[in-house]
Parts: sequence; structure tokens; C-alpha cells
Amino acid sequence: MGVDFHPPDCDRSSSGLLLGSETKSSVSRGRIEEALDRDAGTEGEVWVEPVDVLEAIGFGWLQWFVAIYGAISYSQFVIHTMTPTLSQESLWVQWPHLATDRVAYNGVFTGQAIARIVAGLWLSPLLDVFGRKWLVFLGVLIPLIIAVIAMTSPNFAVYATLRSLIALTCMTAGSGASVYVVEMVHTKRRALMALAFQLVGTSYVMYATGVKWGLDDRIDVAEDKSWSIHAKNNLWRWFQLLSQLPSVVALLMGLFAFYETPRFLLTVKKNRAKAWQVFDKLSRNKPEVVNDRLGLNSAVRADRGLQDAFIGRDGDALRNSQRSHRRPPLTARREPQNLAIEDCRARVRFTGIDDRKSQDTNSTPETYLDGLKAVFNVKVTFRGWAELFTPKYWKLTLALSSIWFFTAFSHWGITSYCTLFFQYLGVNVNLVTMLSYAVQLPFHCLEFYVMQASWGGRIFAIKWTSLAGAIVSIILAACAKVDNQAWLSTLAILTLCSGSVLWGPVYSYSSERYPIHLRGAAMGLFSAINGLSTVVTTYVGSTGLTGAKLYVMPLVWGVIRLAVWISSLILDVEVRDFDLGDDVDGASPNGVSPNGVTTYRDKI
Repeated sequence: MGVDFHPPDCDRSSSGLLLGSETKSSVSRGRIEEALDRDAGTEGEVWVEPVDVLEAIGFGWLQWFVAIYGAISYSQFVIHTMTPTLSQESLWVQWPHLATDRVAYNGVFTGQAIARIVAGLWLSPLLDVFGRKWLVFLGVLIPLIIAVIAMTSPNFAVYATLRSLIALTCMTAGSGASVYVVEMVHTKRRALMALAFQLVGTSYVMYATGVKWGLDDRIDVAEDKSWSIHAKNNLWRWFQLLSQLPSVVALLMGLFAFYETPRFLLTVKKNRAKAWQVFDKLSRNKPEVVNDRLGLNSAVRADRGLQDAFIGRDGDALRNSQRSHRRPPLTARREPQNLAIEDCRARVRFTGIDDRKSQDTNSTPETYLDGLKAVFNVKVTFRGWAELFTPKYWKLTLALSSIWFFTAFSHWGITSYCTLFFQYLGVNVNLVTMLSYAVQLPFHCLEFYVMQASWGGRIFAIKWTSLAGAIVSIILAACAKVDNQAWLSTLAILTLCSGSVLWGPVYSYSSERYPIHLRGAAMGLFSAINGLSTVVTTYVGSTGLTGAKLYVMPLVWGVIRLAVWISSLILDVEVRDFDLGDDVDGASPNGVSPNGVTTYRDKI
């Protein structure tokens, strides 16, 4: 495995471990454990990285559980954003003035977009303060509660306001779910996690579209026309409820997978004990197996003679000392297996991480009152994304910001007005929409292979997917006057697919490229830019894109996707099958530990 171990010298009486200069009567448990800790911190150290432990653990059912939970959490954010679009016809029936007042109808999209901007810049950076698990879980729970309340909206203004609150509160799940999952799995499986996110997201959208389709058909075949009209007026209410049923499943899964990521615990919280607890849970509570796969047990075997000498020489004095305090002896309280596990982990040093601190010594809030103060503390919430524009990251941040803006503009533009486009063509909107999402599934699988280092990588996938999408969009614009519904529908579906598939490598690269203590702030900033792009898209749509003007948009989308391709040329370092995000302050990029020991990272 990727570890380096320096066997301890058994002749180390000067180290204080054997305490040769001490009398037996003066030996105490505190001095003995202090000697053990001091010895573990000097010789016989094993340098590993969190990725090494995850590789030793493998990929068990709990990690699959976390991956599915994160994918559904991300997907419910997408569904919340798309709900007004999928409910468009029913909303227009409920409030007829929306059909002619496009500006008023686009107000719900604008409100959601502004809420996403605020949440991205304000709430998402808190992922780097409070941690991932709480904000992702609350990002699923709170929007679900508000969505139920939104079913009772008496007018469109209340509906739009509640939809904005949903967008505000679900942002932490949308931006934090990908970060949460990639930090819980080995780096070699992160492309697979990106595939899972896109497949679950697409399936979720297909489910929501199927719910809408089923409600439409139930209303259309109703014999009681008065009931049919009443039901059509309230279709959007039932859709809001039924489309969120998978979110309930995510909540239940979140309760079982309610663990903080060990990388956050090590890097930000500086809490090695809790990180090992999570590692043990991921390994199905088999720490001895993980230690053996890491090669840590060799440390105990190499030092076993030293331990035997220590216990044999000072065991009587230790028992006498413990008996006087009416406490069981150390040798009785620490079973041999537990002693080996503890001794192994006492010798572990995580490269680039000051794991010597067993307590949480950083500035994260410790009480609910401190947490509330942190939420409204501008310095705390904004220091993260401000660091994104320091000389070390500004060029990368600007390149990714432009990629997110242009990708969102083309994708959300297509999604928002695809219904109008298919209506203009005179095809079955529900059928073609469902077909477009079904076609995306094999494209996501193809993108998974392209994203892997052996095929090309994340940057490679961003480049060629955006270029292919630009070509398809321009062809659609050039064929605008062709009188062939099947041909135009096919091109429109491919245009939509290319935009959706592009999100896979964009999300994956963005969530992996930055160090751990900046990932929440980075994803929040990009999500805010996503919302800003949506504002621009809805403004363009409010100018009256009807009839032949709809064919102007594919040309605009094609040009914008060329801008994505140009921006991808600026990206500096490819994310391979190792974790660039673990290159935190104090760690060397080439994987050399502070004492000059070459580690696993240097061997890749």
C-alpha cells in the first residue's frame, strides 16, 4: 500500500519508554502513557493520506448508500428549480393572466435565480464552517416543508415567493451534495459518482415528467368535465407534492448516512478521533482489516518485543499504582487487540494535516448560539470565496465561473423554453420531453468513460462535449426552416442532451479541484453564477420568444457553447485519479511529508 514505515529501534532506553532511571514506586500511568505518546510521535511513524485509508476500506454498502443519498439530494435541488417549468400549463390555467404577461410569469424564475445567488454567496460557504452533513440534510428537509406549504398558495405572488424560499434553502444540498460524496469515496471512484449523480438526476426528472404526464391524462379522460376543470386548476398543487416523494426517501437515507466526511474532520476540524470513527463505519467496523491492508500492523509486530519488555519490567509497579487508586490495571483495560489497534493509529500521521491535535481547535462554532452568530457574520461567510480570487486561484476561478455561466445560460435556456419549442412544432410535449431525458442516459454513461483519466479526463470531457453541443445547436438553427417535425425534434433532443451531459464533468472538476477548506465556497460561488445566468436567460425569454423567434435561440446557444470550449482551454491542472484537493496548506504537491519522507502521493 501507499505507506512508509520506519521500524523503531528496540534499544531506546534513552527515549524514556523503558524508564530505566525511574524506580518502580514512582512509575505512574500518566508517565507511561506520556512516554508511549512521545515515542509514537518520534519514531515508527506511518505516513498516509485519507485516500490511502479509503482505498484500504474499499467500496462498501455504506458508501453506496452515501452516494445515492447525495445524488437524490442534488437531484431534488434540480427538480425544485424545474418545478415552475414543468407546471407551466397548469399555472397558466390557474392564473390566466400569466399566459399573456410573460414578465410576471418569469418573475418566479427570476426570484428563484436571485435566491440561488444569495444562497450561493451566503449559505454555501458555511459548508466549510459547519461541515457537509448538516447543511446537506437541512437542504433536503426545509425545502420539502416549504413545498408542502406552497401547495396552498392563494395567488401567484405567494407562490413565487415560496418558490424563491425553496431555492434559497435547497442550495446547500445542490452545491454541497457533490462535495459530500467525493470526500467519502476513493478518488478512483469519483467519476463513477459523477455518473451516479447524472443518472439519478435524469431519472428523477423523468419521474417528475411522468407524474405530470399521468396527471394530465387523468384529467383529459375524466367524464365529469366540471371535475376535470377543477383538477386542471389544481394540477400544479398535486405535482409539487408527488414530485418530491423521492426527497422523503433521501431524508430517510440521510438519517442512516449521517456522518461527517473524514477529510473535513482531519483538515478543518483537526479531529483525528472522529475521522477514525467514520473510517471504521465505512469499513463495517473492522479496523483490524484496514490496519492490515495499510500495513500498519507491521508497526506493532516490529515493536512487540519492546512492548513485552515494557510490560514485564514495569507491570508490577503499574498494577500496584492502579490498585492504590482502585482502578483496573492498564494491561487489563486495554485488550491485546485494542492495544494493537490503538498503537497502530497512534503512529499514523496524515500527510499535510496536523493530526497531532486530538481536539477541535479551529474556529468552527461549538454552540447553537455561536452557530447562529456565524451565519450572520460577514467575515466568516465571505472569507472562503474571497480566497478564491487570491493570486493562487483567481485564474482558475474566473475560467470555471465563465464555464458555469455559459453552460447554465444555454442549458437553462433550452430547458425553460423547450416546452414552447415543442409546442410550436406541434408534437406531444410530454412524450418528446420524456424521450429527451431517456436518450440522455446512455450519453451520461459515455461521458463517464471520457471523464476517466485512462480515456481523457475532466477537462477533456468539458472541451469536447461543449464543442459537440455547439455544432448540434448551430445545425438546429440552420435547419430552422426545414418542414420536418421528426428531424427538428431529433436535433432539439440532441441539443438538450449535450447541455445536460456537460454538467457531469463541470460539477466533478469544480468539486474536486479546490482544497477541502474551499470546496463549499467554490461550489457556492459557481451556483450563484448559475443563478445569475438564469436571470439573464429569463430576461431574454421575457422579450417575447414566440413563433419563428424561437429558432434564434439555438444559434445563440451554439455561440455560447463555443465560449465554454474557449474557457476550458484556460483550466490549468487535470483532475486525475488522485486527490488534488488534499494538497492543503502544509502539504507538498509532490507528496513529500514535512520530515522528508516520500509517501503514497509521490508513487502515483
